[in-house]
Amino acid sequence: MPTNRWIPSIVASAALSIVLGCVNHQADPLGIGLDHVTLSVTLSAPQGSPSHPVIASGLAINAGESTKAYLAGCDPQAGVFFVLLDPHGNEVLLRDPHAPVPECPVGLAALGPGGRIQGGAAFDGALYTTEGVRYQAPAGEYTFMTRLWVYDGRGWEADRRELEARQTFRWSHE
Repeated sequence: MPTNRWIPSIVASAALSIVLGCVNHQADPLGIGLDHVTLSVTLSAPQGSPSHPVIASGLAINAGESTKAYLAGCDPQAGVFFVLLDPHGNEVLLRDPHAPVPECPVGLAALGPGGRIQGGAAFDGALYTTEGVRYQAPAGEYTFMTRLWVYDGRGWEADRRELEARQTFRWSHE
């Protein structure tokens, strides 16, 4: 029969399409998006001073069923990182921008299901200008923002989103 001759070719073509479809599929086969990675920040105290620094702790958890990726290495925006906002909502510098920083590779690291990433920062009242001059923070309400870049897959081309969590505290000189 002439039609039976084509059956192996059709089956082979269908199998090849399925295999190639799986190879090209992104790392989220269950359709679970970046929404399943949560980020939180906690503070050591609601108020601080030079003698009682405020410690911020950030925690990201992959509550989904698929592996995600995050920026890892010595980049200032790698892992769970922190930004401090002054009483006017402006970003202020916690470190001298001209100080040497460690050199190491930057890349993506896997964050598997149930995986956790932690980070921390301390505020003792020392701030820096863009020229690297240190000064004492004025009293007022400050906000620690913790952030994390999350990628849906392990490649740089994957969809990504920056997660953010905030906590506010009062700063005084007492």
